[in-house]
Amino acid sequence: MTVFFAVFTGTKLIGVARCARHTDGLEVDSVYVLDEFRLRGFARSVMKLLIEECGRNETLYMHSKTELVDFYGSLGFRPIREAELPKTIRDRFDFCLGELKALTYAR
Repeated sequence: MTVFFAVFTGTKLIGVARCARHTDGLEVDSVYVLDEFRLRGFARSVMKLLIEECGRNETLYMHSKTELVDFYGSLGFRPIREAELPKTIRDRFDFCLGELKALTYAR
C-alpha cells in the first residue's frame, strides 16, 4: 500500500508527501513543497493529514535532512538510530545511510 497526499492552491499542485507500507513498518518520504510556497504551512498541513491517516495506530519512520529536525520534531517525530529502522525500510535507504547529513525518525 502506498498513499500519496497533495496540497493544491487552486488547481496547481504545490506540495506532496507519501506513506508506504513495508512488510515491517510504514515509511514517510517524498515530502516536498515548491520553493515559492515554502514557509507558509503547506508542508505542515500535508504532514498532519498523512499522520492522521497513516499514523494512528502504527509507528511512522522517515529519513530527512538534518536541518528539518525542528520541523519534524514539532510534528511528534523523534530522531532514532539508523539501526532502529525496520529492516525493509533500512535496506531501502542503504544507498545514503551514513553518507548524508541526515537523520532517521520515528513517530
